[in-house]
Amino acid sequence: MYRLPLPISNQRYGLGAALIGIALILISGCTQPSNPPAQSATQQSQPVLRISVLPTQDTAQQERMIAPLDAHLEKVLGQRVDFLIAKDYKDNVDMLLDGRANAAYTGAVSYFEALERGAQVDPLVAPIDKFTNRPWYRACMIVAANSSIRTLADLKGKRVAFVSPSSTSGYLMPLAALKQLSIEPERDFAQIIFGGTHAQTEALLEAGKVDAIATNIPSYKQRQTLGRLTP
Repeated sequence: MYRLPLPISNQRYGLGAALIGIALILISGCTQPSNPPAQSATQQSQPVLRISVLPTQDTAQQERMIAPLDAHLEKVLGQRVDFLIAKDYKDNVDMLLDGRANAAYTGAVSYFEALERGAQVDPLVAPIDKFTNRPWYRACMIVAANSSIRTLADLKGKRVAFVSPSSTSGYLMPLAALKQLSIEPERDFAQIIFGGTHAQTEALLEAGKVDAIATNIPSYKQRQTLGRLTP
């Protein structure tokens, strides 16, 4: 696979655009779900931290990835922790608003969306990305290794997949880079597809259903580890 450089603020990054990752946000004045499941007296006496997370992989794989963090948090906090994998980006914010979750692992765009929709939330922590060693990560656009596409301008007339209109790295940052070059996806691309998750979007490129995709470096590297995408 070949990564297209994304120009941001007149600088070119070979690995894409740097993004600040707002990872975990905590809702102020935690509320209970409007229709909570029945619980025993023992369960009711124990506080539960419910954390909604964006769907990044298939559910089974994501649950396996989350399990060690779940166990660690329960040990450190001394309370039950439930991770709730959202159906999509909107559902991740909905969980905060309707009380199903009192914290969320999310991106910058979803954080601001939550604020705009009235959620009383505060940024809590951000992960250190292992590729940047900083609390931010990089967006990128990827094409097949044998593709003739080598610049963003070459995307004109091509089929392009984004993750979701609410995805920071999978849509908004690449869109900003494209607009800096006066490229309008609706006008200049032959087809636009939204994959829903980073994994599903990357699968579209693997299957040859699109010519290029928008994603981020961590997701791209994870796909390589699984043997789905080659360098």
